[in-house]
Amino acid sequence: DQKMGEERLRRFFADLPRASWARDGADVAVMALSSLWQTAQRLARPACQTFLECGAGAALCALLRLQTDHSWLWNDQNYFVPYYSASVLGSLVRP
Repeated sequence: DQKMGEERLRRFFADLPRASWARDGADVAVMALSSLWQTAQRLARPACQTFLECGAGAALCALLRLQTDHSWLWNDQNYFVPYYSASVLGSLVRP
């Protein structure tokens, strides 16, 4: 069901910047964003729009803002999080 899938996407993107793995420096943040980027590169335009409507833009921008917290940024592999966040965002808004 499309509505249920969209609701799950909304919850995922709403929780993404606040997720403990995003804040605590676990490498799973990098893996999750890498997978999201690979998915975004393969999406057709309507699906990209759905991701953005479900909150992907706001979530990814929130993750990009984390790079100002240097103690977080240099913990584990968090320095990749802004790179992947920007890459996913760029893949979703490509022409």
